[in-house]
Amino acid sequence: MAKKKRRKASRKNRSAALTQRALKLIDQAAALMKIGVIAGAKQGAKTRVVVKKKAYVLAAAAVRQLNRAVLKGGKVIRKSIKKL
Repeated sequence: MAKKKRRKASRKNRSAALTQRALKLIDQAAALMKIGVIAGAKQGAKTRVVVKKKAYVLAAAAVRQLNRAVLKGGKVIRKSIKKL
């Protein structure tokens, strides 16, 4: 029984870790966009484009992290259903 509890806990920890990484990336993208809006007004279109691209890359990475978390969760659910 101890092994099963440990496995469940580690799955939850992995899922939580993926979610935390995704949230961190989203926060970084939001911060970049905020900086881009402030700096863009002062420095011009080139700065806005650079910041926009960086924010897009961070957002895409967050989407990949969340996608992995959802897929892993779905995999666990399907395995649990098969066991019933």
